[in-house]
Amino acid sequence: MIIALFLLASLLPGPLHFGLELSELLQNRFRNPGPDNFTLLAGMETEKSGINFGCRLLMINVQLSNEHLQTSRFISGDESGLEGRLFISRLYAELYPVKQELGVLRLLPVAGLGMGYDRTVLTNSYGSYDLRGWTLNAGARLQTEFFRRVFLEFPVMDLALYLKKNRSTRDTLGTAVINYPEWGAVYLWLNLGVKFRI
Repeated sequence: MIIALFLLASLLPGPLHFGLELSELLQNRFRNPGPDNFTLLAGMETEKSGINFGCRLLMINVQLSNEHLQTSRFISGDESGLEGRLFISRLYAELYPVKQELGVLRLLPVAGLGMGYDRTVLTNSYGSYDLRGWTLNAGARLQTEFFRRVFLEFPVMDLALYLKKNRSTRDTLGTAVINYPEWGAVYLWLNLGVKFRI
């Protein structure tokens, strides 16, 4: 019910924003950008009655490099032949509680609640691991605006709690041991984007 109210409030006219999540693209050094390797965020904010609301859609569909998977604290054993893919979608209702003006800069802490879908696919010569789940999400980030047009968001934190998943998060692929938490995940991201009015 609270999320529905946030979403309803966020439909009021305000600035639109579009951007990219950079950290997931950076882990693969921006290789093979396109329909199979992208990140995208889009949303809208209100500027009414002192308390600002908004909504945001986030889509991440990236290839996971072997170098990145070898640094995961949730994978152990022989990761040398491991490759993967990560798909994340989020729809947040958001609250912008305060704004701090610093000349051409504006700082906006943002808190949000939402629903999402996560899919992690890992493969090697021994087989594949495919984890899919619906999530309840809480997010927080610090947005720094430059000239009211360009924004950088860091830190960005997304807490994902599984509501339903297709399997246990733990498995083995040969001698590679996968040990993701059963309850969900915490993601740390870096966003870059632009704002404009229609």
